[in-house]
Amino acid sequence: MLKQYIKVDENGFYLEPVLFNDDEIPECCVEPYGTNEIFYKPKWDGEKWVESLSQEEIDDLKNSQPQPQLTLEKLKEENELNAMAIIELTQLLLGGE
Repeated sequence: MLKQYIKVDENGFYLEPVLFNDDEIPECCVEPYGTNEIFYKPKWDGEKWVESLSQEEIDDLKNSQPQPQLTLEKLKEENELNAMAIIELTQLLLGGE
């Protein structure tokens, strides 16, 4: 039966997921990390998965990601469009024009 493993480079860094039978796992492949674990740059240290980025690097990544900005005007515009769409759908469903 095929099972997912993670292929790592010579330094233990994540490369890609791969499928192998349990009896044919190459040395460059290890068990995947748990689904509850989140890593920005996962690294296999020989025994377990660890985060290879410092907290400062993680904070920089989080802060550099653009955050969607919804202005009050944009929300009002979207609300009006939604209201018009509801009116049009209601008229179509009730057979009116």
